[in-house]
Amino acid sequence: MGTIEKDAAWLDARKDGIGGSEITAVLGLDPYQTPYSLWERKTGRRPSSPDNKFTRAGNYLESAVAQMFSDETGLEVYEPKGKRFKHPEYGFLLGTPDRFVSLKNGDGVLEIKTTQKRGIDRGNLPLNWYFQVQWYMGITGRKTGYIAWLCSGIDFDFIQVEFEPSIFSDMVEQAIAFWQNHVLTDVPPPPIRREDIMKIIGEVKPEAVEAPDEIVSYHETIKKNEAKIKELEDANDELIEAVQLLLLEKEVVTWRGSTLFTWKQQRRKSIDMKALQANDPDLYERIQNQYEKESLIRVFLTK
Repeated sequence: MGTIEKDAAWLDARKDGIGGSEITAVLGLDPYQTPYSLWERKTGRRPSSPDNKFTRAGNYLESAVAQMFSDETGLEVYEPKGKRFKHPEYGFLLGTPDRFVSLKNGDGVLEIKTTQKRGIDRGNLPLNWYFQVQWYMGITGRKTGYIAWLCSGIDFDFIQVEFEPSIFSDMVEQAIAFWQNHVLTDVPPPPIRREDIMKIIGEVKPEAVEAPDEIVSYHETIKKNEAKIKELEDANDELIEAVQLLLLEKEVVTWRGSTLFTWKQQRRKSIDMKALQANDPDLYERIQNQYEKESLIRVFLTK
């Protein structure tokens, strides 16, 4: 089965339960989706994650990273032949590892990651990577796992991870609760990020909420941070203005052949709506009625 075909099969399989790429969302550790957005997909309110250049590149690079891992470690790596593993007791808890690793005492799990982020090393791995490989080890019954990653197409490394039964048990417990309390009952989980709130809330209520002590401390910290940001922005504006005074009518500042700054002129056309309203009010009204769009926004201010 080809890589792209396999991914399409995985997307269909995810409707049947919770897989390894979704368990971290259940735990609230996925940087790209929340429990609420996962619930939307599981209940058919939103389509599965769209294909994009990053996922396509990751699909094609998966084999290369697996080979890098094999070359680096001397271990044999093989695909699980598209087999979807299930929890022995809860059939809706699923896992399809990227690769298996042949070891002296059985097999291990290999989780493969490609990323554009720099600075990822063995002491600074994303939490969702760690929990995902724990999930695959638990679902497949393996005791040893590896995470291999490629940063920006050039920096390769890997780490060995041992199975933690207590961690897997907690993950299973949370996955069962999510599936039974939210997916099967069609009841959304509570929001954990701003984007969840924006999806859930329509018209807001002009009411007040009394802040707990923790939120009061946030207020003080936010005010201090905003003052620092304003100070830095003002300092930056002064420096930028100094560069612009150097440029005058020129576009580019260079230093020893390298470009430091650009200040290019661009032409932009737009309709003068005030003039149109004054000169042709009927046309202005027709355009406004046909193309005007109203949307709700929420403006956050620190008082």
